[in-house]
Amino acid sequence: MAAFSSTLQTAIAFFHSKSKTLTEGTQEVYESLYKSSHSPIGLLEVWGDAVAYAVDIAAADAEAGSNAAVTKYTQADLTPIPGSNNQAWYLDDAGTFVKPWIAPTDIPDATTKAPSYGYQLYLYQQDLTLITPTEGRWAIDYFAGMIQMEVGFTPVDLGWATPLKATLYAYTGNFISGTGPIGSTPDFKLDGGPIIQTPPNGYFELDGGSIV
Repeated sequence: MAAFSSTLQTAIAFFHSKSKTLTEGTQEVYESLYKSSHSPIGLLEVWGDAVAYAVDIAAADAEAGSNAAVTKYTQADLTPIPGSNNQAWYLDDAGTFVKPWIAPTDIPDATTKAPSYGYQLYLYQQDLTLITPTEGRWAIDYFAGMIQMEVGFTPVDLGWATPLKATLYAYTGNFISGTGPIGSTPDFKLDGGPIIQTPPNGYFELDGGSIV
C-alpha cells in the first residue's frame, strides 16, 4: 500500500514503543486508549487454540467453517474510532470491539514460513468498491483491530462512500490462562503441550525466566 509520510511513520513507531496505537494524527501518547502489540505480551493475549495455515481464501473459509477460534466477517461495516476524525476504523459486532484480527503473518507455513495469504483483509467503500492497497494512505493493525489512515487521506478527503466495509477473519478462540494452584503445573498449553510451570515462589516461569 502507499507509503505514509516520514512524520506519520515516526509517530506510529513512537506510539508502538509505548505499547499504544495512534488513532489520530495530532494525538499525544497519553491520549490513546488502545494498546499496540508489544513485548512483553500478557498471558491473556496468547492464543490458546490452534489456527490452521491458509494458503488461500478457500482454505481460510474452510478453517472458519470448522474451527470456532476463527470467525469470518464478510463486507462488515466498520465504525470510526471516536475522536479519530475518520483516521481510524474498527469493527463493532453488536457492541463488541472485535479484535484481534488474524494477520497472514500470524499463521505461517510450518516449513516455508510463507504467510497465510487466505487471511488477508479486504477493504471496501460502502458501495462495495474494493479499495486497493495502493489507493490512499492506509494500513492495517491486525492486533489492535483497526484500519489507520493519514491526515488528508481519510474516506471523507478522498470521497469514498462510507461506512467503510471489510472482509476479515478474527480470532475468537480461547486465550492462555492458568487454572492450577500455586506449587503445581497449571493448565498452560500451546500446541498440545505444557509450556509454563509454577514454582513455589508463585511466579510463572518460561525457559527459566519469570513472568507475572
